[in-house]
Amino acid sequence: MNENEKQTDVLNDINNQFKELIELIDKEQDSSFSIEYFDRLRNKKQNSKTKKKKWFIICLILLISISIYFILSNDELSYNIYFTLLSFIRLILIRILPFWDWTTIYTSQCFLNNPFYNNSFELTECN
Repeated sequence: MNENEKQTDVLNDINNQFKELIELIDKEQDSSFSIEYFDRLRNKKQNSKTKKKKWFIICLILLISISIYFILSNDELSYNIYFTLLSFIRLILIRILPFWDWTTIYTSQCFLNNPFYNNSFELTECN
């Protein structure tokens, strides 16, 4: 055996011993010794998982933003995507049409009520 194999064997043994120790701690959860000293090991293990998840999410967001940038930088491709998106929106609106009463919006003069609007007409205003 060379030195590299010996080192890997030693590291594997240590890793196995840690796993056994953590299993024993899990079996005896009442002992304050296990809670006090070996909670750090569990936290480190959980922290490594959360770090991996965070890096995955960051890389995914970065990849999506770069792809959106390249898609939008190309005029023809962005026009095709825009046209496709608008056609889907039109289809969705057509599907919603029977369930929503659009007549109030269509016949209204203004979407916001103005409290100062006076609909009365007086002759004094004509002079």
